[in-house]
Formats: sequence, structure tokens, C-alpha cells
Amino acid sequence: MNLEFIERVIGGVEARRWILLRLLKGGASGIDVKEEMEKELGFFSDTVVYYNLNKLVEEGLVRVSRRWREKIYELSPKWIPSIRRYFGIKAPMAYIGGFESEIPFSMRGRLRSFLGEEIAWFILIVSESMRGQVRLYGAECVYIDDGIWDGSVIDVMPRLKSVIEEKLYNFDLVVDITHGSEPTKIALLQLAYEYNLPCFRYEKGRYVWLKK
Repeated sequence: MNLEFIERVIGGVEARRWILLRLLKGGASGIDVKEEMEKELGFFSDTVVYYNLNKLVEEGLVRVSRRWREKIYELSPKWIPSIRRYFGIKAPMAYIGGFESEIPFSMRGRLRSFLGEEIAWFILIVSESMRGQVRLYGAECVYIDDGIWDGSVIDVMPRLKSVIEEKLYNFDLVVDITHGSEPTKIALLQLAYEYNLPCFRYEKGRYVWLKK
């Protein structure tokens, strides 16, 4: 459904296709988009460039922020995974999941067998009380205050959402909801659906997909 929507928004317009591919590399001002587009595709008027940028904004694939006096266009985080899939582009894979006892490197072998590729980076959601108690080499730890670790999904959601949005620009995220507190697992599952991310868990001696 998401890929069909992207196809409809592009509507066969080469400028829109090019803009989405360019913004996968990072945000850019309208001026930068126009100059880079012209180098590759030839001359485009300001009207054409900004009309197509604004069309992508209107449809929700692109968002706008301000950097000083410039408007910066960037992909809406929720659409990054689908846009990558649409163009068949792969980014390094990153694992995100709760931590309980397993050191990340001990999971590499079986995760590689299940996912069919190597995990480039591990992001572990850890309770603040665990800080300093274990050494998690080869992983980035996101510490959650103990007051919300076992609290509510609503409380933990903003922190996890900000982490996912930050990492989406550089990684293809895969979500594991095997470990962690119930609020963090439920929040990660909801975010996997919200951002169209693959999601799995380990049960009865094997990994199973919850969303692919």
C-alpha cells in the first residue's frame, strides 16, 4: 500500500523521483535541490522545482523546517523505510530492542541466520538502574528512567520515537520485542507499525516475524 501511494504521488514526474532520491541522502534547501537537479537533469525553473517540492510536502512524504533564513526540505521519517524499499536502496541494518541479559555479540550468529544479513549496529533500550552494571561492547545504549521503564507505554513512547526517527536516516532498522519491560516492548511494536519497520521476537527456541 505504501509503495503504491509513493508511485501515485510521483505520478511519473522525473523531478519528484529525483527529489526523493536526493533527500534520502539528507536534507537540503530549495536552492541546493535546484542546483543539484540541474547538474544531473538539465535546466528547471524555480516554479517547477518548488511546485514539485511542495507537492511532496503536501502529500506528507517530505517535511520542511527552518535553518536560519532557509527552508530545509527533508524526508518525513515515517516514510524513509518505504521510500528506500520503493527505490530498492539498502542502508546498513541496525537492531533495536530491549536489553535484559544477552550481550549483543552473542546474538550476531543466530540473527544473521534469521535475517539473512549482518547487523551493522545494535541499539539497546536499557533501564537506568542497569547503567554501569554491565558492559555492552559494540552497542549503543538508550537509558530509560526507572520511573517509566515499568510505567506506561505513553510515558516511554516519546523517547523511543525520537531514537527511531534519528536512526532512520542512516540505518534500515529492525525491531526485536523479545526483551525489555512490557511498556518498552509494546511501544516498540507500535512504532514498528507506525514507521513500517520489520519486527520479530524470539519464542520457543526460534525467531518469528510479527511484521515483515
